[in-house]
Amino acid sequence: MAHEDRTSLSWIEDASIPYGLTARELEVVTLLIGGLSNNEIAARLWTSPRTISTHVERILAKLGVASRAGATSVGLEESLLVLPVPGGPEGFERLLMGMLSTPQPGTPAETALRAAPYRSGRPERPRSGRRSVRRPILLGSAFPVTGEIAEDGVEMVRATQLAIDELNQRGGIAGRAVELVNVDLDIKDPVSIAHAFEDLAGQDVDAMVSGYLGDQEVAHEIAAEHRAPYLHAATLDSMVRLVGDNPGRYGNVFQICPSDTNYGPGFVDAMTYLRDSGQLPARSRSLAVVRGRWKLGDLGMTESLEMAERNGWRIDYIADDVHGEDGWREQGRKIAELAPAAVMIGSYFVNETISFIREFLTAPSPTVLYALYAPSIPRFRIELGAQADGLLWATTTGTYSDQVARRFTDRYRSFSGCQPGAISRRHRLRPGPHPLERLGQRRLPARLHIGGREPASRRPSRGQRRL
Repeated sequence: MAHEDRTSLSWIEDASIPYGLTARELEVVTLLIGGLSNNEIAARLWTSPRTISTHVERILAKLGVASRAGATSVGLEESLLVLPVPGGPEGFERLLMGMLSTPQPGTPAETALRAAPYRSGRPERPRSGRRSVRRPILLGSAFPVTGEIAEDGVEMVRATQLAIDELNQRGGIAGRAVELVNVDLDIKDPVSIAHAFEDLAGQDVDAMVSGYLGDQEVAHEIAAEHRAPYLHAATLDSMVRLVGDNPGRYGNVFQICPSDTNYGPGFVDAMTYLRDSGQLPARSRSLAVVRGRWKLGDLGMTESLEMAERNGWRIDYIADDVHGEDGWREQGRKIAELAPAAVMIGSYFVNETISFIREFLTAPSPTVLYALYAPSIPRFRIELGAQADGLLWATTTGTYSDQVARRFTDRYRSFSGCQPGAISRRHRLRPGPHPLERLGQRRLPARLHIGGREPASRRPSRGQRRL
């Protein structure tokens, strides 16, 4: 009598899987029982060996075993199998689960299998890299909720949860609820970034989202292998080019904001407007730029230099790769001594920007200070207090001032009990006295603002993927 004639097949739709395994992990266990390597499993499941390695690590932990052999033993004892065999029965013909995947016509096993929710055969490559299953849609986020920029990360988590709650109140997506899975990380540590995204891939999330990361390429590579849609706000033109040059690999990756290359030209444009409109006395033609350490970052300096020359400026001081609070304090002293007409403080981080400003204010010159992004974080204004009054700043990502953004602000305030990020657009941040008394009239170019969290530039980047 054949094996399949002595075997009874049954199933329960939407049943919970033992040991807290996910549907994808159950497929991996099935293929482990078949003796496949990580590379062979990855080929069958249309994913990467690294993602399979993450799945295996999680499986071992959930089953309480230390080896693949141990997982195989538990899988066999507990019947932790998916039939038909994921990816088809080829290579499993001599094993019982391979026989059950292609039973003889007319046998009880064939009748049961034909009615089962799974179907045999090599599946077509799914667009997302995974088979649709009946469970909530998982949105995996990599937002920091501890460490240097925890305030920013917490706001990102709140806003994401607000969007998810609103979606679920409308019935979810195609009748399926959406759930948020956030993994904490250190955005400056590539190892931490890799662990966070491998964790999300291991949880088989249906989409990924992150803010800004110090080594964005690490996230891109893992997301490309996972193949779920990935949205990020890293403002990196280098990543726009990476996707544009290889859409076959990175076609699931979307940058949701203009790139960092808008910052430098926006700075020159703003200073030109202020000078030409009489709001900035023409005491100097000198501009300065201080740039922090940010891998793959590009503040658009090539275009900025050309723009400055066309508009009667000289960018005659550029400091690169400034890092550490001591390094930023040194630059604050240097700029106060050089006294250019304006300086762009090229750091996104609160501690670095504050260190520069405080040191500059010990013996200030009439230089206009122009910061990037950091003033949008509440701690910046709390720590600087009155010293922050009047500072000009720009950001390529954040809350607009249009009707859509105002409605979002109202919903966010109701949801979280606080304003999203930035202070009122009318508030002025200005370090030290300088003759920009008419800034409060808001006669400023679109890329520049003195409060509020609207983008410093709305120009689309070349190769930027739009949703």
